[in-house]
Amino acid sequence: MRYQVLISILFQISYAFSYVRVDNFEISYSITYESSCHAEKDRFLFKLESSIENCVKECSSRQHCQALNFRKGINVCELFSTSESGQLGRGDCLHVEKDDINVIQTPCKNDCKYGEVCETTDSGIGRCVIKECVNVTFPDHGTILGNQREVGKKNRYKCDKGYKEKNVTRATIAECLITGNWSANAECHKINYTWATWMDWSPCSLSCGSGMRTRVRICSIASENLSEELCQEGDNGSEEESCNKQKCPSPTIGNECTNDTDCIETEGTCIGGMCFCNRLYRYNTTIKNCTKVCQSMSNEFITHNNMHIIGFNIGADNMRENTIGDCESACRNNTECLSFDAGQGGNECTAGAVTYEMIKDADPGKLSNSPGYDLFTRKCN
Repeated sequence: MRYQVLISILFQISYAFSYVRVDNFEISYSITYESSCHAEKDRFLFKLESSIENCVKECSSRQHCQALNFRKGINVCELFSTSESGQLGRGDCLHVEKDDINVIQTPCKNDCKYGEVCETTDSGIGRCVIKECVNVTFPDHGTILGNQREVGKKNRYKCDKGYKEKNVTRATIAECLITGNWSANAECHKINYTWATWMDWSPCSLSCGSGMRTRVRICSIASENLSEELCQEGDNGSEEESCNKQKCPSPTIGNECTNDTDCIETEGTCIGGMCFCNRLYRYNTTIKNCTKVCQSMSNEFITHNNMHIIGFNIGADNMRENTIGDCESACRNNTECLSFDAGQGGNECTAGAVTYEMIKDADPGKLSNSPGYDLFTRKCN
């Protein structure tokens, strides 16, 4: 058992030392962790390579390379700008840290600057060139979509929810320029909201006598001006004010009249010398006006026993019918007929121009308890 543990420990910390000469580079290196992979974070180069030696040479030619993966199964070389020694995951990789690479000879006489790459020309002379944009600034409250850093490659900056790119409605596209700089850097600013314009005022609750009206506005306008009145997105603001403060004229419903113009209420009409609300309206004492209560009159009738409306017939002769049903049919077929009286023992009907409700709203004194008579009024749909 002791030997098995020892073998396991030796396997975990095994070292593979190698020497390679590639493109006028002389390099020795050791693979400290076999079958371990660096995470994709801070990867700046992903390219196909034929061997681990070429991958080591690519890292050796860059000061900004701190670690590499060589994926054995697919011959892919990955270079990283940071080292994560001790935090490697299992995988089919040969992983090499920059500290485990010793550059014995390089074709570049002077060390290339950070961000430059040492490459060999056809004449064997080394030169330092820029092939990647190394300095990537992750925006506060944002992220970068894409991890390609080669010249000509593009990445996208995306701001977190609740933040947006300054002066840009969409995420910023950044391209790696030949100078080694990115064409753009994102600045993610918290989205502040301010109030939209007020909507129109609602109709006044009263036509006179000081009613109330309201209006609303919605918190929905993105703003970068902190001097504006800020709000919480989705909130609604409202305010109200009094309206129609003029004194209400004396109501005319129930008063005497000679024509419709004497009845000042909306849909006021003169019937039999008295002001009523029109046939589809009733008088509302709160707003002191006629308000619509239905769309049309139904063909059904409501029976009011021992009740009689004094006057307000439609000017037609009494309807002489055989039954109450015949009276209903005759009233239903007359567009001006809203009600009729019928003697309980007789067959004579009197057609009326108002209903029970209209009389009740206008002048209850015109309603009479009349034994021997029943009042039939049209129903409102």
